[in-house]
Amino acid sequence: MLMRSEQQQAAAIGLLTTICILNLRTEASNTGSKAVTTFCTEKAYAQAILHQLGQWRITVATAAKEQEEEQTLLKLSAARYANTAEVPGYQALAALARQIAQNTAAEAQRAAENIDAAQTLLSARAAELSIVEALNRGQITAGTAGTRTTNALGVLSGGQAQHCTSSGSITLADTVDCRAESTAMNNAKQVESELDQLQSLKVRKPKNLRTVTINIGMEVKGTVNAGAGSYENLEEVPGCGNFGKAAATKAATNAFAAK
Repeated sequence: MLMRSEQQQAAAIGLLTTICILNLRTEASNTGSKAVTTFCTEKAYAQAILHQLGQWRITVATAAKEQEEEQTLLKLSAARYANTAEVPGYQALAALARQIAQNTAAEAQRAAENIDAAQTLLSARAAELSIVEALNRGQITAGTAGTRTTNALGVLSGGQAQHCTSSGSITLADTVDCRAESTAMNNAKQVESELDQLQSLKVRKPKNLRTVTINIGMEVKGTVNAGAGSYENLEEVPGCGNFGKAAATKAATNAFAAK
């Protein structure tokens, strides 16, 4: 009975603490990490790792509980046979079990802390990735009109004491359809079975999260005289025109606009 628990303790605790600090012995086939090339595969990869971490959390707690129960039973046995010739042996076993239980509990606590830290980090990265993907797949809507404002924008040194503004919007994508990537996602999920042999994981650092690109184009028509403070709102497009030269619409003779 004691030997079984000692073996379980070594496998469940000693290995888990090594795994949790991601400093392992050999590299696995690494099918899971190699499959991570898109948002959908990266999401599946993260979910698989989180699931395995959760399983380890359960395993390490179970091992500690079973070892505690075993040392309790041996303690009771030592008390029961206190007046027999076998008592020294039971007392020795009880003392050994108590020491193993204490060590197991300490290892379990350290492993649990490492697992919790890993889960917290990975959950945060997955959430950040989802936001960035929603932005990347979202719709960017340009403004529909330009507005003249009587103060400098402050971008150019010595710029004119007026500028033209236009307000657009970014609508986040509600969902991402990953059905077409089911095979690749299943490959990424293999990290769950490979995790106890990996030397590294494909988890992004904040600086490696994909940025969202917003392209802004400027279009100029004719000659816009900014020197006289004569910008005028364009009512149909995001831009401004030169006052007095033409109607303040996209048909203005002298104007500039953005898209």
